[in-house]
Amino acid sequence: MILRNTKDRFYTGTLIPIFGQWPALRGFVPDEYYEPAKAFMFGNDPKYKDFIKLIDNFHYRAGPGKADGLIKKAAGVTKVSIVAGYGFAPMPFTPKTQYDTDGLIDTERESCGAATAGFGKTFPAGYKQKVSDGHNHLSPDLRIDASTCLLPDQTWFLKNKLHFAGGSGGLVDFLACSKEQPTVFDAPEFPQFMTRLPDDTFIPTLPEDPTEPAVFGSAMRELLKGSWRLIVNN
Repeated sequence: MILRNTKDRFYTGTLIPIFGQWPALRGFVPDEYYEPAKAFMFGNDPKYKDFIKLIDNFHYRAGPGKADGLIKKAAGVTKVSIVAGYGFAPMPFTPKTQYDTDGLIDTERESCGAATAGFGKTFPAGYKQKVSDGHNHLSPDLRIDASTCLLPDQTWFLKNKLHFAGGSGGLVDFLACSKEQPTVFDAPEFPQFMTRLPDDTFIPTLPEDPTEPAVFGSAMRELLKGSWRLIVNN
């Protein structure tokens, strides 16, 4: 109701000044919500005609239903590695509340298909991964089943790492500098499942968290502190 009554001011007064009419933002919209969201935001306003043509072109040629095929095709000719996060509740304006997320994006979508137990939940004792491919793709904390991913051997999961927080440079360097396609079995220091500690270091994920994880609010505050200092100093 809040967004419905203030959508014009929210869009023109907040989103556009910060992001502009950034087409990539619409790439996050699931297929089932795309047309309703487009109608809600733009209606029949002719000034958005060219912008709608642009985002439609991406959505219907490379969006939901097309992305998996494009990623598979790319993986046949170049290195493709996927890194997803989990351990945070979904944003409060999402229609479902059981997603596991990286604080912004649903873990299942970010990883191209992982099965998740849901935020704050675990799979039941004795759970078996859904796809038996000869490899173990079940997280030690029983929260992620990566066997259902599009590229299960090439998908890493970072627990308690907020979407817009740093700290995973070592993994990025490993993935980018590998001469051959890296997999989750290649380097003991970079297993498929890793946990971010409050000091911004990573360890292999354990059945139980070794320390209390940083919460969304504290991570957001630290991020905003840096942004505020940047604004004030400029």
